[in-house]
Amino acid sequence: MLILQPPLLLSHSHTTHKGWGYVYLVELQKAGYCPVHTPPANKIIVTDLHAGHACGPIMVPYPSTCSAVHCDRGYKFGNWEAGTQVRYQTWDGFFNPSSEPSRRRNLWLIQDAHDPNDVADLTSQVDFTTGLVDPLSARSVTTCEGGLPACKFVRVHIPNGYTARIHAFVPLEQNCMVAAPSPPTWDPLTGEALPPGEQHAHTERDMPNRIDRNADGWIDTRMCYSEDPGYHLSQGYCRGGPTWEVGHQGAGELWDCSPTGGMDGGALVDSGGPGMSKGQCQEACDRDFECGAFDTEAHTATGRTLSECCLFKAGSDTPYPIPGPEGDGADERHCWIKGTGENADHSIRPRGHWTKTIEPTTRGVITEASASGTGEATGVNAVHSGGHYAYDLYHTVHTGWGYVYIVELCGGADGNTCTGGGFGR
Repeated sequence: MLILQPPLLLSHSHTTHKGWGYVYLVELQKAGYCPVHTPPANKIIVTDLHAGHACGPIMVPYPSTCSAVHCDRGYKFGNWEAGTQVRYQTWDGFFNPSSEPSRRRNLWLIQDAHDPNDVADLTSQVDFTTGLVDPLSARSVTTCEGGLPACKFVRVHIPNGYTARIHAFVPLEQNCMVAAPSPPTWDPLTGEALPPGEQHAHTERDMPNRIDRNADGWIDTRMCYSEDPGYHLSQGYCRGGPTWEVGHQGAGELWDCSPTGGMDGGALVDSGGPGMSKGQCQEACDRDFECGAFDTEAHTATGRTLSECCLFKAGSDTPYPIPGPEGDGADERHCWIKGTGENADHSIRPRGHWTKTIEPTTRGVITEASASGTGEATGVNAVHSGGHYAYDLYHTVHTGWGYVYIVELCGGADGNTCTGGGFGR
């Protein structure tokens, strides 16, 4: 039974005249949230090494395109289709390689704060009398080159019998370019050198082989990923924007409802009835590089029902400015507007992909004894009873955007085979 609208009150009965009774399980699904997966055994454990006061590290098993990238922001990896831009890979291609559609990779996302140099700076010290951050120490680190202790992030504990492939996603400039160092600036009154401004895209000095104390073994896959600029909700029917042109379905109109045809929705997704889910309508908009928004009936926000799907053309600056579509406020409809990213190529937080394979013989590995007190209640699964080894990861605490780390377990009882990737950038 599916309950789509409030009030979320429903009475259930049980067979009081039987020797065995019903067992009911209630599954809560948040609209637009990742599908629920059974969490795997605690095969990866991390120790927090970072010196800051922000969130993280938080382990997320089996991350996917709808997983939050950071522990303090709502940004999702998404699955950005960049129209005619072919420089970027899709996150879905990383999480679910097309060559292996049925295999679930043994992946673990280590969530960190979005801005490593944010208010509670990771390199700052706290005054133990006042409990406040000492402003004289805040942002005192301007580089992590050489594996500085202040730049340590986590220690990853890997069970014996497994190897680990570390995937590091490093912020870059648009078009997947490594950033140039900021030019030096000086105080015009004193002539003293000023600290560099906030940095987002990373320079050569910020690459994995430069910030890891054991600076070898990191491989640049030459693959580049952009987060999905996503869609934001504007209540109501989409209205405004340019009309579709001749040659496109819906020519001469603001809307193109050809994905479903005109219809009234409401059927459940599982029923196989007519219409599209919100996700399917969004995919139709993603496939059309001219599409800037789509609208569906409001009930599709649950992800469980089908609706009419209409596409709307993005706003234009030529030959004269035409704003894009917006919702008209109607309660029964949702207008979802496509994001454009902050860069000229419409990317958002583009990241280069680096990998490093960690084995017991890797330089910098710490050999550890078997874990004691194993059991689900302790958070240390029995897989660790045979001992494990560990490796320290670093992050760029002096930057406005930090690394994203995903650990892939290879071999062991799971039999996950870590395969290599191509070169794309």
